[in-house]
Amino acid sequence: MSLTLGETLQKGIDAHKAGQFEKAQRLYATILNAQPKHPDANHNMGVLAVGVGKIKAAIPFFITATIANPKVPQFWLSYINALINLGHLDEAQSVLYEAEGKGGESAKGPAFDKLQQQLTSQGFVYTESFKGNILDKVTLTKALRLAEKSAKDGRVEESKSIYQDILNKFPKHKDALKAFQKLVPHAPKLAPEPSSEKLQAIINLYTQGHLQKALAECKKMLEVYPNSVVLYNISGAANMGLKKFNVAINNYQQALIINPSYADAHYNIGIALDNKADPSAAIDSYKKAIAINPNYADAYNNMGVAMNNKGDFNGAINSYQKVITIEPNNAQAYNNMGNAFKDKGELVTAIEMYSHAVKTKPDYAEAYNNRGSAFIDRSDAEAAVKDYKKALDINPNFAEAYNNLGVALSNSQSSEKAVDSYSEALKIRPNYTDAKLNLVTLLATYQPEKEYQNVIVTASKSIRKIDIKCNTQGLISDEQVIKVFSASSNIIRINNLELKTPVPQAFRRNSVELNCKRHMLIFKTHDVIPEFCFGCYKVQVEPRSVIDLIKLFFVFDQLKLENNNTRKCMIELRPEIPGFYKGLIYCSSLQQANDIAVQLDAVVIQKIGPGLAAKVKRGCSEYPVSFPDYTQINNAGPQLMNYNEDWRVIETQYDKKNLIQAEHRPPTLAGLNLSDVLAMQKWIDYAKGIEDSSVTLINQDHVCYQAIYDTAQARLSTFQFNAK
Repeated sequence: MSLTLGETLQKGIDAHKAGQFEKAQRLYATILNAQPKHPDANHNMGVLAVGVGKIKAAIPFFITATIANPKVPQFWLSYINALINLGHLDEAQSVLYEAEGKGGESAKGPAFDKLQQQLTSQGFVYTESFKGNILDKVTLTKALRLAEKSAKDGRVEESKSIYQDILNKFPKHKDALKAFQKLVPHAPKLAPEPSSEKLQAIINLYTQGHLQKALAECKKMLEVYPNSVVLYNISGAANMGLKKFNVAINNYQQALIINPSYADAHYNIGIALDNKADPSAAIDSYKKAIAINPNYADAYNNMGVAMNNKGDFNGAINSYQKVITIEPNNAQAYNNMGNAFKDKGELVTAIEMYSHAVKTKPDYAEAYNNRGSAFIDRSDAEAAVKDYKKALDINPNFAEAYNNLGVALSNSQSSEKAVDSYSEALKIRPNYTDAKLNLVTLLATYQPEKEYQNVIVTASKSIRKIDIKCNTQGLISDEQVIKVFSASSNIIRINNLELKTPVPQAFRRNSVELNCKRHMLIFKTHDVIPEFCFGCYKVQVEPRSVIDLIKLFFVFDQLKLENNNTRKCMIELRPEIPGFYKGLIYCSSLQQANDIAVQLDAVVIQKIGPGLAAKVKRGCSEYPVSFPDYTQINNAGPQLMNYNEDWRVIETQYDKKNLIQAEHRPPTLAGLNLSDVLAMQKWIDYAKGIEDSSVTLINQDHVCYQAIYDTAQARLSTFQFNAK
């Protein structure tokens, strides 16, 4: 038995009150499909939209509700509050007058008086914005009274705008014409805007996703209203939805030709430029919007995002602080400020900002997810897991939260659960690259206990069966390298894995976290070498060809060291660092490095051949660029360069801000894994780029990583490659 509209509405209201927002939305939508102008359903859909931060999307619903039943005071209150929260104070004031005219006695009382006080306290200034003509909202008598009062109070621009609206509809109105000419002698007349009723049909097409139809209707109506900023704005929004960003920008620019004070047009141009990956130009547009409307919170917010994308973290933080000054309970601004502090490396402050966001908006899944990521960066996997689970309680289809939960579970040694989380992320988003690569990384350290219907797990399991153990005696042959790579590539091809790794190196890690990310960030930010790095030494081997690099990888995989030192094989991509192919073993002292170098030389001669002598180097190759003495090693006594005690305060301040905890890293499993093979594909493209003739022995006809190939070719202009 089907429900009546009244019964459906009541069920929607009950679900709404119970916090079942998706169910409520479905019920309200059912009503609107049957009766598009149903006042209560439209109003409640608007309230739902505001509740999830989509205030702009709520406006059309509130408009429809107030048109359908102007006698319900709550419809007007919701509409006006939404406009105030958007910073559209002029439109909010107009709607308040309209409510008084159309709502009668029901639109009076303490709630409406409070809104008027709020508008006055925020410095309401009447400007043209997305509102049409003021006479569509208030009576002629009230419009004249508002214009006269604005002029007397010294708000000349506000008064001029109202008189322009009146003269657009009543060009011969003597009182309005006389008053307007006093303010602006010989001022041109503006063509009228369409009425709210005419605009509503187009707005409905836009909000329902019928963008091409909305554009067609705008085009027709622009023939009648050629100077309508509203129609140009809707056209721009529709073209934005179609990803025609240049066309959208042109639409908004047309609106600005008609009304240079139209702040929303500048704001929307900024959004289009952001989508074109031009943050600098976007920031300029947001600044223009703010110059017109200093309380434009959304413009400050978007400007902050653009600044953050440019790496201007302090500028972004200042913008978000402006938003909070205007709207103290803006959860999105707190969340975005958390992102800026996190990107800046100030994790403690970032977590404080995310906490403000979820306190302000308890169902803010994205903020819980972001706070979890900050906890991950602090190596606090337990706290991160709690936040990701909270995000998933709020939004069970949050693929990013499942992916991040996988990272946290992996870091807390719950590897099987981590595989489950990555698998869930990929069910929701099958082409989710981060989840795929994180799963690949996990499978280098863990073999799942149960069967998964996941091609990455399947391919990894097959690749791990490929034997790369060297014979106890004799050299590793080129044929063995070719056979291993061919077999692993076939597995990738059979499983249709189109994966590209960002990593140009193959690691064999122990369980000790070297915290290299922390050390390099301190160096790049403050130009100081962390104390840890003065005790860090590396044993380095430079293979002569990509074939030798893969052979060295086989050696590293099987090399038995007392402390199972972390080691890696890699291609050199840093433009200022010489060399091409490298193998590195990380050591905690000079003595340990010297001992391992001797051991490695013997194994390399046995397995690869002579001419690849190991050498000991100190720390990272970037450090000697700033501190040449750092690279000098003295085997007989103190080093030429030692830690500068003045730098300790810098490290202490950094650690106080970030509170990095000790992290347990699971060691890499012995044997070949999928991550290794993906890195080898990069090595082969690199070999092609530097014209390494040995690469012709390997069957990889196409270039998988064009950027790697191009970088390798460009490298030859600085460094000479000599295969021996």
